[in-house]
Amino acid sequence: MATTAMAAPVTVQNLTTFQGDGDKAVWPGAGWPFSPPIQVEERLYGTTVTGVYSMPLYPGQYEVPDDFRDALDVGSYSSGPLVWDQEEKTFYGVNRVDVYADANGFLFKAEFDGANPSRVLDLIRPTGVLVLEGRTLYGLDRGPDDHGRLFAVDLDQQTPSPRTVYTFSEPPAGISQTPNGMILGSDGRLYGLLAYARGAPYMAGTPTALDTPTGAVYRLDPASPESSFEILHTFTLEEGEIPWHDCIGETCSELGDNGAPVAQTCIDNLCFSSEENNVLAWLVEGPDGFLYGGTTLGNCKARTTEPRTNSWDSVVYHPLCHGREGVYVPDYGDPPRGTAPYYDGPNWHGSLYRLKKNGADFALLHTFSGTDGSQPRGPMAVGSDGSIYGTTLGGGQSSSGENSYNGTLYRLVPDQIRISESGEVQESGFESLHSFSRDVDGSVPVGVTSSDGVNLYGATYRNGEPYLNSVGNEVQGQGTTFKVLLDPDAPQASVTVTLSRGDIDSGESARVIWTSQYANRCTASGGAEGDNWSGPREPEGYQDITPPPGTHYYTLTCESTLTGGQIGDVASLGVGAPDRAKDGDTREYGNGSGGSAGLFGLALLGLLAARRRGRRWGARR
Repeated sequence: MATTAMAAPVTVQNLTTFQGDGDKAVWPGAGWPFSPPIQVEERLYGTTVTGVYSMPLYPGQYEVPDDFRDALDVGSYSSGPLVWDQEEKTFYGVNRVDVYADANGFLFKAEFDGANPSRVLDLIRPTGVLVLEGRTLYGLDRGPDDHGRLFAVDLDQQTPSPRTVYTFSEPPAGISQTPNGMILGSDGRLYGLLAYARGAPYMAGTPTALDTPTGAVYRLDPASPESSFEILHTFTLEEGEIPWHDCIGETCSELGDNGAPVAQTCIDNLCFSSEENNVLAWLVEGPDGFLYGGTTLGNCKARTTEPRTNSWDSVVYHPLCHGREGVYVPDYGDPPRGTAPYYDGPNWHGSLYRLKKNGADFALLHTFSGTDGSQPRGPMAVGSDGSIYGTTLGGGQSSSGENSYNGTLYRLVPDQIRISESGEVQESGFESLHSFSRDVDGSVPVGVTSSDGVNLYGATYRNGEPYLNSVGNEVQGQGTTFKVLLDPDAPQASVTVTLSRGDIDSGESARVIWTSQYANRCTASGGAEGDNWSGPREPEGYQDITPPPGTHYYTLTCESTLTGGQIGDVASLGVGAPDRAKDGDTREYGNGSGGSAGLFGLALLGLLAARRRGRRWGARR
């Protein structure tokens, strides 16, 4: 049996919690990211349901310069990270018109700050995956033959159009297939994954033999795709599956009122599309030249194992996509649907594998147990330490050792992998690093990216710190952006602003207290007229204030002595208003993880008004 390594410490820091797009959200309308952000210079850029967002590299408020629903008349759903065209200072991304995978979509671009998005060209059920090499942008969609297409776009064309590079043929079983993640290898070839949709668990006709093909790793040289295309490895049900997120012919059926199956088309009934299935499987090339990836469930829905006469619940959301060990926990008052185990394969929680770029030496390195993670998906990244990092949709443990089901961060350490001459994995190099917490850093993590060479950045699809909405009610967050600090002992610049009291009566006084580390050139802003708060400040100190009635924000921004960038924090004070505070300061009003700079985004509001942007988040209210 393979052994696992002892996890060296890392720190996962919540940078922001999205507040959804309801009318009562305090911050910009944004939520439910399907992919992690990328770093461009000193900011992060990603997509949520409302479009492109940006934010600083430290805890703070996100900006949404243009709501796609206003600018493009559609919501934003993308399973892959944005790509940055350094030459033109432009972002490119793929948008599906709807969350369901059998919806069409388009390639879009946005300006250097994420504003002014525009359609570039239409696509056929795109996956969201993009790879930029020079002035050529490669992407994947289902193509006219419905088995997958690799296309290319010349960014220097005045009117870009997709050029078909390769059309994938039918999979071995003659069933539907879905392209997943794709990367550019160090040898200039494209490496990617295909999912073979064997069918929904427990649906009539779904094969369950252990040697059933479930997907493949391929490679091709984009300069000579037809002659260079090669399947490097074909996965079997015993090894796990590659996600497919389309309904497939007669497997997309429900039960009629008389209990008999009723076949429906994908357009009529999206019964096997699920939001979690927008998170694809990916590859990453390690520093040792191997390809690394993960297998998972094929689809996050299944046919119930109990007979039903109601068509609505003859198909169930798969509990294992949240690592729930086959025990259904109803959401929103839905009744329990079906019985465990919900899955007809042997690999419930998924596995991690590696293979050489020529397909040799394939090995399953680690099989998840649920406790250490479940369903590895989303982009993976190589850290500055040479390790492979990734996330699982579900699984994990709480601090008390109980199953938490919120997802995990893991890593593989290539130098610690030991495989015998007979192919037995003796040491996997696997380390379980972090279990996400629903109300702290979110749940359902969707992958990580590495940009600054020091830290990793990722996102969770659901939850995050609760916040107080515009009418004072506590509301659950709708996904997060987080940072993985690979060296938690490295010095971190920070600024903290607190108030001695969160609410005071008119005529009373409070004390503003601020501290910082690795910071100088501090400036205070906000406050109330006449309290002399605004202006230059020492890196630490305090000031007594007696402001007039109202709500006042006390912000301090400083320059980091480590990076030169700006950091800051803000606290709010209610004067002559109902008690809003929970614990003496007002940090619960932000959503930047409660650490330094957790509310820094409020200090940016004045800057936002002065910056050129297509729309402001307050304009929709």
